[in-house]
Amino acid sequence: MGSVYANSVEVISWLGLNQSIERAFTFALDLSMDPRYGTWDMVRDQEKRWLQRNNKTNGQLKRDWSAVLEDRYWTRAWITQEILLAQNVKFLVNNLEVTFKQIAGCAVGQLEYFNGLEGNRTINHENFDVKTRVFWYYMCSIGKQRKPSESKLISWFTRLPGRQSCYVHDRVYSLLSLASDASSIKVDYRTSRSELLHQVMSLYKTKMCICAWFYMVDMLDCYHVPGTKGRGNGSDITPIFRLPMKPVRTESVMGYNIKDWYDTCSACATRMPPPFDEKVQTTFCVKSLCCNIQAGHIHVYKNKREKYVAERWGDTTSYEVVQFRPGNPGTSKDDIDLGWGSSPDLYDIFITGDVLMKLFLYPDERVRKAVPLQICSWAQEGVTNMELY
Repeated sequence: MGSVYANSVEVISWLGLNQSIERAFTFALDLSMDPRYGTWDMVRDQEKRWLQRNNKTNGQLKRDWSAVLEDRYWTRAWITQEILLAQNVKFLVNNLEVTFKQIAGCAVGQLEYFNGLEGNRTINHENFDVKTRVFWYYMCSIGKQRKPSESKLISWFTRLPGRQSCYVHDRVYSLLSLASDASSIKVDYRTSRSELLHQVMSLYKTKMCICAWFYMVDMLDCYHVPGTKGRGNGSDITPIFRLPMKPVRTESVMGYNIKDWYDTCSACATRMPPPFDEKVQTTFCVKSLCCNIQAGHIHVYKNKREKYVAERWGDTTSYEVVQFRPGNPGTSKDDIDLGWGSSPDLYDIFITGDVLMKLFLYPDERVRKAVPLQICSWAQEGVTNMELY
């Protein structure tokens, strides 16, 4: 499909029968008649005209553009190629036809007004929800150079989160024509979700972040981590990750009375619970690993069966560790980033994907729907904290 859109003369996207969207596009069409449209010279004048029309219509203009933003079209997986690869994109709603460029100037300029707040209240870019972020990216893709720059698959996941499709496979397949590093992934709908998850993970085998694993599991609806049965190629076997982590020490904080003395984490200064015995347990601080996961502390120790287990501070549930051993920091620039104050004093913790999700608090479905998962900027830049073993 990528080559079809890339070689097309024109693509017309049908947005259905919707009076609100037609009114919104008509307003943008009127603005586009100004030669300054889409330039910095018109920013103030465009905002002034927006406010005048919105006040005159008792907020109808704002509601109309909110309808544009909320339309399911923008989160469909396959429209990504339709919008980013086609040389000329037009939208048809009712009997009104507009070009991408005719609506983009208004959409980008007044995007902060597209919300459910009363009156002319706005929302800062930092607080845009997922739908708004995706819509904003598409609108900003209009320019003299229509062909998008080559980017890794993980970068496209970050730019366009929350895309939906009937078949979850399409959330990956619809990006293959755009991704610069996904040629090894072939379109095959017979592939199980867990197999596809393994294929995507394999692209970043030695360059992964915990948040990327969370994102991929959620994107492919793999709420149950792959089991032990597969096609024999290992793709359906529960993945094992190696996490090189530096143990933390405690620092004593002494008050006037002995009863007020307590220990803090040497990395994040969080108060550590008593008893804290470094001879019995090895403790690791989570805060430095990824800004998208919840901070905390992981304890690794031997249980009564002489098996290494991991436990999160505040949770009495322990999880078996596949392997726990002293690590080797190495000297290669490609080595996994160890976070704050890296030193030779570190350990390799080998844990399965399901245990990783429990220890690092994979959000439940209700939370994921309210605040969709994202991949951190560190992961996009190649700064990683674990690898697929």
